[in-house]
Amino acid sequence: MTNFTDPNEIPKEMLFFTYEEFKKFISVEDDILFKTLFETLYYCGLRRGELRGLTWKDIDFKNNTINIDKTMERIKVDGKYQWLIDTPKRPKSIRVIPLANRAKEQLLWLKTVSPGLEASGDDHIFVTKNNIPPSQSTLTRTLKAILKRADIESDGFGLHDLRHSFGSMLLQKGWEQNQPVDIKVISEILGHEDVSTTYNIYMHIMNKHKSEVINLLD
Repeated sequence: MTNFTDPNEIPKEMLFFTYEEFKKFISVEDDILFKTLFETLYYCGLRRGELRGLTWKDIDFKNNTINIDKTMERIKVDGKYQWLIDTPKRPKSIRVIPLANRAKEQLLWLKTVSPGLEASGDDHIFVTKNNIPPSQSTLTRTLKAILKRADIESDGFGLHDLRHSFGSMLLQKGWEQNQPVDIKVISEILGHEDVSTTYNIYMHIMNKHKSEVINLLD
């Protein structure tokens, strides 16, 4: 059976970082691992499992691209938790996306200073000194701590909202610079199975600019 969906349920409002808010947020974080992790989420729009699954050979610094073909999740097996690396469940989640310059700079910096790691091709990028990925609780706790230090209202804000902020930023900046970004391109970068998913998530921005179009017509 598929999951039951209540047709009368009010959907949770998506939360977004503006570019200015994110700069304020990241400016108060000094830990190189978490600084790079959050910048990669924001500037590349990755899912958490995709981020954990990244290895250095997935990053093409010459052509400024990231190859996404696996995900890493923490699951319970025989009463014990362990990390599982698997291929994405949806075909369109396997993709090659552009690597923003800011994220590239951070990744190169992390590669040179990662303690105890050779940063070779098969090494996972975002791991702690114990060579394991930060847990969900660690990431959430770190995110909220940074939000508090940056004095940014954090009620309800989660890791996945950094991914939403990426798409929101692309649409907003495109309109501001009179170079609107095709919603289908954003959908492909995010790895959405259907472009309608992208429309639904970013409808608030599109509605805002519909009114601007009406003003132009007037």
